[in-house]
Parts: sequence; structure tokens; C-alpha cells
Amino acid sequence: MLAGQPDAPVRESEAVQGGLVEVGALGAAVGANADGTTTLWRPVGPTELERICASGWRVFPPRLPDQPIFYPALSEAYAVRIAREWNVTASGAGYVTRFGVATSCARRYPSRVVGGEDLRELWVPAGELAGFNANLVGPIEVVAEFADTGNQ
Repeated sequence: MLAGQPDAPVRESEAVQGGLVEVGALGAAVGANADGTTTLWRPVGPTELERICASGWRVFPPRLPDQPIFYPALSEAYAVRIAREWNVTASGAGYVTRFGVATSCARRYPSRVVGGEDLRELWVPAGELAGFNANLVGPIEVVAEFADTGNQ
């Protein structure tokens, strides 16, 4: 725990909810960086990437009405998998973004295992995304790009 940071409650439940396993607070899933930030990754398609770029690489765009959760990945490998398997299939291209968020903010939200122990997401309610964005530290960066090459 960082000096001056309140202890985050950490629950380690294995309660299955809607096919997902709840694993508790972020503190149980990922460590904080020495600078008080947590590094997360977000797979995005071309439209979301354009909106991130339009923000000056500072915020993620609001969720659409049918998207109640903003869910960054807790590992780059999982974000790469989503970008390749979902974003490329849906829109012809997928990108992996990396960003830092204040750990004190990230710990407010639960992490979820979504299919396997290495497939973890942070779940931020869409209505709280502006507050989450206000806690981003530094720019959002693109760390990987994938495109549909037409080869199956």
C-alpha cells in the first residue's frame, strides 16, 4: 500500500454472476506502480481511436447507450487478444491503448475474471467514466495495431 493511500477493501469471492467470476477490488488483481499510478490497457476499434485522438489523447469517449460498462484490461496480452479477435472482426482494425490512472481511483472499481484467470477487466460504470478520465495520468498511447489482411 502506498503511504497516504487508504486501504482498499479486498474481497476474494468466487461467486459466479452472469458467467463472470467476481474477484474483488483491484488491489487483489494488480499492483500499483511506484509513482502511484496503475497501468491498464484498452482494446479499441477505429471509431473509438479517432475519438481518443480528437481529445488530444487525454480521455476515453462516453459509452454508447447499450454499453453500461467501461472495461479496460488488466494485462496487455488480454487487450491484444480482444483487439485481434473482436475489433478486427467487427471493424477491420484493432488497436491496443495503454494508459496510467491514479491507483486510488482504480481501486474504487471491481475487477472481473471473464473466462479465464488471465482474462481480467476493471469494471467502471459508464456514468462514472468522466470521473475515471479525470484521474488519467499522462496521454493514452497506442501500443499495438492489427488489421484485417483478408487472409483467413
